[in-house]
Amino acid sequence: MSTIRPAAALLIFLAVIAVYRVAALVLLDLPLFYDEAYYYSWSQELAAGYFSKPPMVAWLIAASTQISSAEWGVRLTSPLCYALAAVFVWRAGLLWFSEAAAAWAGAVLLVLPLVGFNSLFITTDSTTRATKRATTMTTKITSASEAINNRNNNNSSIIIP
Repeated sequence: MSTIRPAAALLIFLAVIAVYRVAALVLLDLPLFYDEAYYYSWSQELAAGYFSKPPMVAWLIAASTQISSAEWGVRLTSPLCYALAAVFVWRAGLLWFSEAAAAWAGAVLLVLPLVGFNSLFITTDSTTRATKRATTMTTKITSASEAINNRNNNNSSIIIP
């Protein structure tokens, strides 16, 4: 009897949740709320930044509305950003924990009630969650490589936090 690896299980789970959330967007057909409409107007004239928010949400809306300009098309990247954040949590977790624990961390992020709710709307939260997780992962990879290089150059043992 063979067992499925935690990474494969996480990716399958991630795909199922992402498809479910995108299907929910299409089927629910919720009208845009004020902030989403505001971000959609930004996506009509892309800029390097806006008065109160970073530009990523407008850029993602501009990309997703190439598929459909319906409400679900405006929101399409939100569940995808949360799925990407789960991948980054998993990859960062691999630096600290076992493969199974890292996969569980990514899965838990996906099933948090607030993440599920926020996946129905396009906000700056979805984009910042993904980029913060990417930054955490990159920072940990960089510090781990520096520690290994220092250990190899100094022939001393270094504990990586």
